[in-house]
Amino acid sequence: MGMNRARSILGRCAAVGFGPVDTSGAAVFYQRLNGAVMDFCRSLPESARAGAMIFLMEYAGLRIGEPLDFFKNFYPPAWTVLYWLASASGAPVPLSGEELDPAIGGHAMAMQLHSLDDHLVDGEVPATHLTLMVRGEMWRRMNACIEPFAAPVPGGAEAARRSIDDYYAGMSGANAPVTLDDYCSLFRRQMGTWTVMPVLTAMRCGDGGFAVSLKGAYESFGIAWRLMDDLHDLEEDIARGARSAVHVCLDPEGRELWDSFHRGKKGGGAGIGDLCAMIDEWGIIETLKGRIVHELDNAASTAERLGMAGLAQEFTALAAPLAGRDKGA
Repeated sequence: MGMNRARSILGRCAAVGFGPVDTSGAAVFYQRLNGAVMDFCRSLPESARAGAMIFLMEYAGLRIGEPLDFFKNFYPPAWTVLYWLASASGAPVPLSGEELDPAIGGHAMAMQLHSLDDHLVDGEVPATHLTLMVRGEMWRRMNACIEPFAAPVPGGAEAARRSIDDYYAGMSGANAPVTLDDYCSLFRRQMGTWTVMPVLTAMRCGDGGFAVSLKGAYESFGIAWRLMDDLHDLEEDIARGARSAVHVCLDPEGRELWDSFHRGKKGGGAGIGDLCAMIDEWGIIETLKGRIVHELDNAASTAERLGMAGLAQEFTALAAPLAGRDKGA
């Protein structure tokens, strides 16, 4: 009975999902984003180019012969934020193709690195000469893109440095979050590399308040995605002892049970069933769904206030099924 209940609860977590986002209007921009990854591979030593391309294709879940879509596993606002800022009709910071190239290149590297760094550290991606070279060269290329893009922006270089420092502080901080608010605040810092190019692009408006608000909306989207991943990865996180948002929402007894699986003190379906029963009884799935909707609603209202209706519609579309706003709810 315990294992059946666990499977039911794990299935409910896996079934939680964002709504679809129409990005057809940004197709050309998306091609440029993927092109930045191919340009990166071409920039590597000749002996490593093919291996790096195959690795990045496999990392993205691509098969030989499929379109080179390195960002198919990313929810659109992760990259459309730059499109709406600088490329869309009526964008608040319209930039020419050449002006935007460093932003696209740097942001493409930042998105790839966000998960690659994590997976190299946890061992999911083996640390080989190739993977370490790809990781190091991506960081080098990202920084090389940041420098010229930040140069004409007053305070831009310092803003970029702060964001990267936030990333490292968030990833290496000694204090583990103990509440959901703590967890979300920590992730705002951990996505620091993602915010560099959107913030620098927004700073081209000349209004610091605009950039700050845009950064907050983008971070809210990132938090919503992090919480969604934590629901989807519940079984895996329990098995490897990863202290996710679900963990911080448990009471001390539940956290101890969660941690015991990784220490090898508990095992079998009964123990998993007990833990999943606690998650269910505490209403943690609904709590996280509610927080996801809250973050996306905050992102949408901020984008609307900034005059970025297209971006706001994307945030609203993501939240629709969780908030019961779509026809299938």
